[in-house]
Amino acid sequence: ITSGKLVNDDVVTKVTLTSEGAAATAPWKEGGYLIVAGYPVTGKGFENYDITFEGGKLTVDKRKITITAGDTNKVYGTEIEPDRTAFEINEGELAEGDSVTNVTLTSEGTVSNAVCLAEGYSIVPSHAIFGQIETNNYEIAFSNGTLTVTQALLTITVNDANSVVNSMK
Repeated sequence: ITSGKLVNDDVVTKVTLTSEGAAATAPWKEGGYLIVAGYPVTGKGFENYDITFEGGKLTVDKRKITITAGDTNKVYGTEIEPDRTAFEINEGELAEGDSVTNVTLTSEGTVSNAVCLAEGYSIVPSHAIFGQIETNNYEIAFSNGTLTVTQALLTITVNDANSVVNSMK
């Protein structure tokens, strides 16, 4: 009650509230959703009052998720294309029915001349592609994975040779 007051032990126990944002599937919306108050009202003595309802605002927060690029490796001298489906959501969760189909993954270690480094190369995720949902519903953080370049196998074989005793000078 923002103006006026109840008297004689009158009480309002319930006011009907509705909002488009109240549905479990309501998406995030800039500025939120209007909450509409109205009848029926329950309580004691409320019929003795000229009731005016003023709406409120319902804010639907974005879901927070963290997408982490999956670790992988390759052999020195080879070139690879990052697997756009090699990621996981390791913090937060998607709403039921929502899905992330792929993520842009980049790394300096994908080229054939990337050398072996003890710490590997960062796999940097960005730009999550969702299924049939609105990406505005999510606040997305990204976490890097690691691309490890392993040594290429190299075998050196010495050719057989012949020599005559005491002929080598």
